[in-house]
Amino acid sequence: MLSPEDTRDGIIECFVASYRKTLPGGQPSATSEGRFEARVRRTMREFFSLSGASFDEPDIELFEKTKIHLEDKLGIAALSPVVLTEHNKICAELMAKGRKFFENIVAGIAAAAPAVTEPAVVSEEARPEVVPPEAPVPEIPIEPVPVDSPETPPPVTGAPVTREPQPEPVAPGWLQEASPKQEVPPTPPSPSAPSIEELIARLRDEIREAVKLEV
Repeated sequence: MLSPEDTRDGIIECFVASYRKTLPGGQPSATSEGRFEARVRRTMREFFSLSGASFDEPDIELFEKTKIHLEDKLGIAALSPVVLTEHNKICAELMAKGRKFFENIVAGIAAAAPAVTEPAVVSEEARPEVVPPEAPVPEIPIEPVPVDSPETPPPVTGAPVTREPQPEPVAPGWLQEASPKQEVPPTPPSPSAPSIEELIARLRDEIREAVKLEV
C-alpha cells in the first residue's frame, strides 16, 4: 500500500525512467534528467490546480487522468511498444497500491463510527409510572428563647422603712369577763448598789479589824 503522496512521487519517477530509456545508451545527463523531472512536476501541479485539487495532498481518483494528461504533454505515447508497456504496468501498480491504501482508510473510519441504533419502543403498560417529586417543606426558623435570669428585687432607695409595733390584739369584753383574773405577785425591791463612800467606809473597818488581830 502506498499513500497518495508516495503514489504521486512514484508516477513522477516512472515518467523520468521512461524518458531515460528513450535516450541513446539510456543514461541522460544529470542536467537534462533534472529538467525533465521538473517539467513533469510542473505539469502535474497545473493539472491538479485546474481540477480543484492539491498537489501536496493529491486525490487518488485523479491519478489516472493525470497520467493521460502527462503522456499527451510529454510525448510518452511515441515511445517504443516495449518501453510503453512497461511504463503502463508500473503506473497501474502504483495507482492500485494507492487505491488500496485509500480503501483501508475509508474502512477504518467506517468501523470507528458508532453504530446508530433505533430507540426501543416502550409500550404504555411497561412504561414506569413517573411520580412527581414532592415539594420541599420550607423550614421555619426557630428563634432561641432567652433564658431569664432569676428575678432579683430592685434595690431599695431612700430612707429605710421602719414598722411601728402593732398593739397586741385585745379579746372582746365578754371574753375578758369570763376568764379568771390572775394576780401578779409583787416584785421585791431590788437592792440599790452601794455608793463609793459606803465602800470606802467598809474597807476602813475591815483594815482596822485586821490590824487588831495582828497586834
